Amino acid sequence: MDSILLEIDGACATLVLNRPARANAMDPPMAEALCKALDDVAARPEVAVLVLRGAGRNFCAGGDLQAVAERPDAAPETVRDSLPILNEAVLKLHALPAISIASLHGSAAGAGLSFALMADLCIAARDTRFRPAYAGLGISPDMGGSVAVSRVLGPRRAFALLALEDELDAARMAELGFVDRIAAPEALEAGTAAMVARLLSIPKEALLSTRALVRSAPGRDLREQLDDECDRLARLVGQPAYREALRGALRR
Repeated sequence: MDSILLEIDGACATLVLNRPARANAMDPPMAEALCKALDDVAARPEVAVLVLRGAGRNFCAGGDLQAVAERPDAAPETVRDSLPILNEAVLKLHALPAISIASLHGSAAGAGLSFALMADLCIAARDTRFRPAYAGLGISPDMGGSVAVSRVLGPRRAFALLALEDELDAARMAELGFVDRIAAPEALEAGTAAMVARLLSIPKEALLSTRALVRSAPGRDLREQLDDECDRLARLVGQPAYREALRGALRR
C-alpha cells in the first residue's frame, strides 16, 4: 500500500498520509514518497491549493520510533540518517508554489504536529488532540516544530508550550493562533472544502504574493517591506483578474 496518496483535482491537490495501521507515523520511505508528491504538486502550475490529510483515525502520530526502539544504542546514527529526508519534506512544503492547508483529525503528535503547523493554514475537527510529545520522550523538536511554534508565540511562550504541555485541544490551539478554523468532526470535510473554495476564489498570484509579504515582514527594514508591497501590488493590478474584480466592485 502506498504510504502517500496524491490526488489532483483541477486547482486543488490532496495529499494523504497513508499508514493508518501505524497512525501515519513517518519513516524514511514515507518521507521519500512525501518529497516526490510535493515535487509533483510544485511542478503543476495549475495547482493553487494543497490539502494535507491523514488516513484512518489520526492525522499523524509523529516519527516512527520502531527503528530507534530496535537499536537504542544506535539511536544517534539512526536520527542522523533518517531526519534529513524528513527535513527535505518540510523545506519542500515551505517553498511550495501553492497554499497548503492541514486538515486535522484524531491525533497530531510530535513530528506530525510540527509538519502540520508548517502548513500555511489549518482546519481541525473539534476533537483533534494536539500532542507536542517531545518533552515526554526527553527529546527536542524536529520537522520544523521549533520554527512553527516560535513564529506564532515567540521564543518564551513557544518554550513553555513545548516543555509544559502534554496535550492541547483544538479550541486552545485556535486561541493560540495555530488553528484557523474548527469544525465538528462530521463536518471537517465540508469545512475543508469551504476553505479551499475561498482560496480558489482568489487569484493564485495574489495568494502567493500575500504569503511572501507576511513571511518577510518580521524583522525586515520597513522601507524595504513597503517597496516590496508596492512592486507586488503594481504587478497584480496589471492582471486581468484584478480588472474583472474591480469592475464587479464598481457595479455594487
